Amino acid sequence: MDLDGVESFTPVRVLTFSGTNQASAVAASIFPNPFRDGDQLQVAVQLAQAGGVQVHMTDLLGREVANKVTTMAAGSATITVPQPQNLPAGLYVVRVTLPDGKMQQLKVEKK
Repeated sequence: MDLDGVESFTPVRVLTFSGTNQASAVAASIFPNPFRDGDQLQVAVQLAQAGGVQVHMTDLLGREVANKVTTMAAGSATITVPQPQNLPAGLYVVRVTLPDGKMQQLKVEKK
C-alpha cells in the first residue's frame, strides 16, 4: 500500500538465460522439511548422467555437520543424509553437487 492508499503489484517478469542446458540443470529436493530426531533426511536427485554425487550439510555458520559422497546411475535417485547425534534445532544448508560440477543449495529446518 502506498501513502495515497492505492495498492499495486509489480508485474511478473520471466527471465531466460542463453547458453544454459536444461538437461543438465540440478533437480534436487529434500524431505521431510522440517525434520525431527529419528527422521531420515532424504535428498531426491534427478541426474542427467551417472557419476559421483556429493551431499554436504552445514549449519548457518558454515560448519559441516554431515557429509555423504556416493556414485549413482543416471535418472532419479534418493540419498539418505546421515544425521549426527544431538544435532541442535535450527536451520541448515544442504549442498548437492552433481557429477558435472553443478550445485544446488537447499535449506532445511531441524525441529
